[in-house]
Amino acid sequence: MSFSRITAFIAVCLTIAVLTIASIFLTKEIGTAITHGPGAEVEGGYVQRFDTPHSFYLKTDSGAVEHFECIERCMDAQSHMHRHISEDAHTNVYYMRTPTGDLDAVDVD
Repeated sequence: MSFSRITAFIAVCLTIAVLTIASIFLTKEIGTAITHGPGAEVEGGYVQRFDTPHSFYLKTDSGAVEHFECIERCMDAQSHMHRHISEDAHTNVYYMRTPTGDLDAVDVD
């Protein structure tokens, strides 16, 4: 009797653990698509400077300098990005590539 209770307890704990881990990985994999739209990618780095009021340069973590054009929520994040420049704070840019190869920043965090 106690053996079946222990087995049931272990089975329930393992089921909860597997479902929790699966949920974490699933959320991680599709989280960007849910919050920033399908086809969105993320790049981390430091905002170097603004080119125009709605475009900026980001020095990526790999050392490359990328040019982004703000669209959608990025347009509302101008003050946030200026603060990141003055504080030299790490910035994540969620973006989409256009057919011409340009990078459209959807959101900045």
